[in-house]
Amino acid sequence: MAIGTLIAIILAVFILIALLFFWNQQTGIFSDFLRNIAGKTNVDSVVTICNTLESQNAIHDYCCVEKNVRYEQEKKIQEEKLTCNELREKEISGDRIKELNCNSTVC
Repeated sequence: MAIGTLIAIILAVFILIALLFFWNQQTGIFSDFLRNIAGKTNVDSVVTICNTLESQNAIHDYCCVEKNVRYEQEKKIQEEKLTCNELREKEISGDRIKELNCNSTVC
């Protein structure tokens, strides 16, 4: 491969990176995409875990085992250790978590 071809490829990559950078600055779409990948919050994945525990009738894990929950509230990231039952009662998860009776569970 000729040196001219390698230089052209390197320049094309730099131009592509520059275009993506400027496009991101103008639209913000790319940064939103990256923020979602990075996992700024994890409420959705914890809700999925809790619903899986409910469907398996894993009462102890649902009611007693705390999970690290990161959520955004008033434009700040909050982090708490919550059981699925506690998360279900908070406003951050809405009514997306299925209910499992934790009244008789001893943790």
